[in-house]
Amino acid sequence: MVSFSRADAYVALFPSLSKLVLPEGVADLINDRPPQNTVLLSTKVSLITRHDLNPAIQYLLLETASEADSRPEIFQGAGEFPAPEEHEIPLSADARHYYKSGRPFLQRYLPFWLAALVEQAFVLLIPVLGLMYPLVKSLMSLYSWTNQRKIFVIYGELHWLEAQLDKMEGQPPTDEMLTRMKSIENRTRKLRVTANLIPMVYSLKETIQYVRGRLNEQG
Repeated sequence: MVSFSRADAYVALFPSLSKLVLPEGVADLINDRPPQNTVLLSTKVSLITRHDLNPAIQYLLLETASEADSRPEIFQGAGEFPAPEEHEIPLSADARHYYKSGRPFLQRYLPFWLAALVEQAFVLLIPVLGLMYPLVKSLMSLYSWTNQRKIFVIYGELHWLEAQLDKMEGQPPTDEMLTRMKSIENRTRKLRVTANLIPMVYSLKETIQYVRGRLNEQG
């Protein structure tokens, strides 16, 4: 068995090679075989996948490789393989995450098929939520604008009532004016508005009380 005296030089020039040492007597302790430490060269094995492989499958492959090949042997310690080494082909983002944090959160607590299904659902939901957000925001703005318009309409009717009272110069209000005032009060009680319009509603109620007081004085 040939011992490579310049193994370090080979590894430096060709990173795909590894330097291994076969310990003295490891094959046969009684007969001392080999009779001395033997320096060997070995090629490294890489686990390569297509760049578009589903991330869940990548995690499953890495988990399987860890379970199958992480046991200690003559040329490797426990947990040395698989290892996050980069040569000509870079590590995928999913492999980096696996070596840094282990399996994804969902795969730790759910069956693989269910975790993969949930992860795919999240991937599909992201663009949907991206589209839904401006739509929901627009609907909320429309709802707020509709309620604000109702408040402005009521203010307009109150202004009309005050203008009529000013013209009547102390005369009692007409049935139409009283009916409209009743309608204004009922509609105001039924208003359901967002938080930003609550101050407007309270201000409207104060104005209604003021106009109602004038109606009662002239009535």
